[in-house]
Amino acid sequence: LTPYFPEKKVLSGLFSTIENLYGISLREIEEKTYHADVKVLEITNPDGLVGRIYLDVYAREDKRGGAWMADYQALVNENKPVAFVVCNLNSPTEGKPALFEFDEIVTL
Repeated sequence: LTPYFPEKKVLSGLFSTIENLYGISLREIEEKTYHADVKVLEITNPDGLVGRIYLDVYAREDKRGGAWMADYQALVNENKPVAFVVCNLNSPTEGKPALFEFDEIVTL
């Protein structure tokens, strides 16, 4: 299949579904990360901060293959959980947005 699904619409739909299912809010925040492509999402509910997700979706030459999720920091005392979601999906090219294949959306 040809990549057809624009990243912005895919992520917007995914985040909206997650927010509706779990009663949380996801908001991208600016934070220094290990790579410029990594997005940082802050998770909140009516009581405040729940945790953060580092979303690293694009394939890179120096990145191992596959897709995975890992926790970086568990919920302990006052520390909020932090997790990484890492994939190897199509990247934006020459000023065009990233277009995902259906299987890539399922992976995400």
